[in-house]
Amino acid sequence: MMAVLLSAVDNTTRMLSDNPAPIFQRLLINHLPPELLHIIFDQYLDQYNARRLGSTCRLFRDIAMTYIYRSCNLRYRWLDRDVLFTAEDEQATILSVILHAQEDLLEQMQAVLADPFVLASILEIYLSGPSELRENLDFSGFAEESEERQNFYAPLNNAFQSICCKAVNAQRFKIVGWEVPADMMETTLSMTRLRTLEIMDCRIWDDHPETSHLTSSHISNVHFAIRDTGSLPAWNYIASLPHLQFLLVKVLHNARTLASDHHPPIPVFRFMKRFLGLGIFPWDTWGLAAWIRLAKLDNGGQLPLTHFKIESQLRREHITSLLQALAGAALKNLSLDGIHWATTELLVDIGRMFPTLEFLSLELLQSNRQMNTRTAKWPQPSWEYAAALQHFPKLKHFAWNRSDDLLEISSGSLVFFEDGWPTGQQWSDPELRDIYMAQAGFIDDWECVAKLFAVKCGSLEMVSFTSGGSLLRKHYIIQRLSGGRAHVEPCDDCPPGDVFRNFLKENPDQFDFSGWMEPSDQ
Repeated sequence: MMAVLLSAVDNTTRMLSDNPAPIFQRLLINHLPPELLHIIFDQYLDQYNARRLGSTCRLFRDIAMTYIYRSCNLRYRWLDRDVLFTAEDEQATILSVILHAQEDLLEQMQAVLADPFVLASILEIYLSGPSELRENLDFSGFAEESEERQNFYAPLNNAFQSICCKAVNAQRFKIVGWEVPADMMETTLSMTRLRTLEIMDCRIWDDHPETSHLTSSHISNVHFAIRDTGSLPAWNYIASLPHLQFLLVKVLHNARTLASDHHPPIPVFRFMKRFLGLGIFPWDTWGLAAWIRLAKLDNGGQLPLTHFKIESQLRREHITSLLQALAGAALKNLSLDGIHWATTELLVDIGRMFPTLEFLSLELLQSNRQMNTRTAKWPQPSWEYAAALQHFPKLKHFAWNRSDDLLEISSGSLVFFEDGWPTGQQWSDPELRDIYMAQAGFIDDWECVAKLFAVKCGSLEMVSFTSGGSLLRKHYIIQRLSGGRAHVEPCDDCPPGDVFRNFLKENPDQFDFSGWMEPSDQ
């Protein structure tokens, strides 16, 4: 043992004599070029961490400043509500609060306009007003569409238009609960690098109801939330965007999606590739179908749509109208959420009309109470729906909300169904009884249903059982083995969050629709 230790000491001494100066890493992260630092920080740095990074040294402070001011949040700040409840003259107090908040927002805007560095750093602009602002303006004497109302918004809108003109690098713009004049809409939409526009619960002052022509706009993503008819003039601007790729329409409080006076229909589907409609009024599905047919007519019978999802109360006539309008489109992704018509005939029609389909999601209509109290009962057996999938030559992922209480018998128990269960002396043996009980146990399992679809649809790679909307109940992966055999495995090894995020990329909801958006050019 001593000889081994002495030999190790000799080897260490020899190594140190050959390399007397140890090599230490002298290149630190702050020695990298700024271009590489920006590439690294783009992946991990948010506004909070940018402030922490900027407090370490001057170099990182200069770099962090561009991240801190990337998002420009202009909020109409509401004051303490307790002031209103204790006021003797409520109308005068509300008017004072409104004007004070107006001055505060103007100061925010002027501070942004006064700093060229901040203007050049802005990538996202966010302008919002509180939900109570419209009601309180009415209460204070600023009636809708009145000159007093427009005069109240005029200085704010003028200052904001100046920000839009000078923030030349802005790529995303979100406006919530605001009243927007036509010239402000055109100024915003003509921003050269703007790619994503979100118009949420806004009233548009449109003196020119005809469709606008913004051929210079490069906007590719639009999120449009409709509360009442005051939002509908925005359609005239959205339809004129020549590079629109993704449109999300979200209807609030059962409002009508389309204006009844929009004749002829607006060709909003001329260039669009992905459409997501949430809470669409059932009658408006016919209007959407008319707009889709108009886009096909303008494009010589071609339709650029590849992804289409609608959430509504879809009866057979609504579904038929939409599918007939979409016929001929090279759809890869189709999601119908809230269907009343749920027979295998629907699957057969979809498979024949859209042979390029790779993802299909069908959600039988259920209210929130129904989802919590009973399962979704589809009208036909699961094997008949599986047989209908043979009409889909390229389908990779099928999702539906069928949730029958399934019981699968283990293969070891099938022998006892033919030979009879053990009785008498055999059953009294504790060891044999445990074996029999394990084999005879009933196991809740959806795998048998997933296998049906895997066998009938040779291209299928995934089957998802949902619980209404985008909530996953079970998720199965299908592997094709030699000889054409299908091997089905539950996706239990992957983290639930990863499975859910991947599912939302194909079947987005109102909270996460980034998977369908066109990326901005940073």
